[in-house]
Amino acid sequence: MTQSSNHRGESDWDNAWFRVDPRPNCAVITAGGELDMHSSVGLDRALRAAALFSPCLVIDLSAVSFVDSTALGVLISARRRLQSVGGQAMLVHPPALVRRLLAGTQLQQSFAVFETLDEAMATIG
Repeated sequence: MTQSSNHRGESDWDNAWFRVDPRPNCAVITAGGELDMHSSVGLDRALRAAALFSPCLVIDLSAVSFVDSTALGVLISARRRLQSVGGQAMLVHPPALVRRLLAGTQLQQSFAVFETLDEAMATIG
């Protein structure tokens, strides 16, 4: 499990990368690549860092090609932490596998899911 940073403020973890972008009323976390047991550490760190800026997280998964159960667990844990402080987590364009996992585990009501980042941002007051 290796981490590096690049000039765009992204953190690279093996086959995945993460970027935290604080915005008014929320923080946007953009993830890309493969979210698996190795890169889940990076995902968790990005989500925790973003939560320092805002209890409202918009998690953009449009550049993600794979998600395993470890990464899904990280997303669920982040949602629980946010809900405990009155916050929320929204997913943008999760891969089809994530949508099926959420539906199959009755978690689809736990996350607001949007097709685009603009749609998600429009719901934030």
